[in-house]
Amino acid sequence: MNRFNGIHTKITQKGADLAKQKIEADYSEKFVYALPDWAMLTGNPEIIGVVQIYGNEGILVTQQRVDFEVDFGDEHSIIYYTNYLNNQMNAHLPLLGYVLFYKNVLIVQKDPNYPLTLSDLESEEIIRYNSNNISTDFSFIIFNKELELVASTADLRE
Repeated sequence: MNRFNGIHTKITQKGADLAKQKIEADYSEKFVYALPDWAMLTGNPEIIGVVQIYGNEGILVTQQRVDFEVDFGDEHSIIYYTNYLNNQMNAHLPLLGYVLFYKNVLIVQKDPNYPLTLSDLESEEIIRYNSNNISTDFSFIIFNKELELVASTADLRE
């Protein structure tokens, strides 16, 4: 059992892959000129929580107001919110999709197109950047049971 309430690791891995693609698309044109030729930025999302959406009722659950404050800049608040939503779901209805909350994390790695071996100094620079890279930027993606991105939970309707 994983920490995401029994959600199969295939789902969380695909979600992480989709989040990585979104991060890289969002940052594809940013910071590029500040990087050395041997380096590239890539996404390394950290999954915070996953909401499984069951039936059209589940879509309504994700759209309802809650009677507590949700701070989407605080990891613990997001976890509380995802747990709350999951507890509201009727798992006897058909599974329609997922909302995956994640921490945006960018890391530096050696550009696979760079033909030379990195020096010790360059390798240390990667390690230093990645170990000091603490993100407090959170985001989410929504995908259907076929593991395809959708724009909103309303797009999951049966």
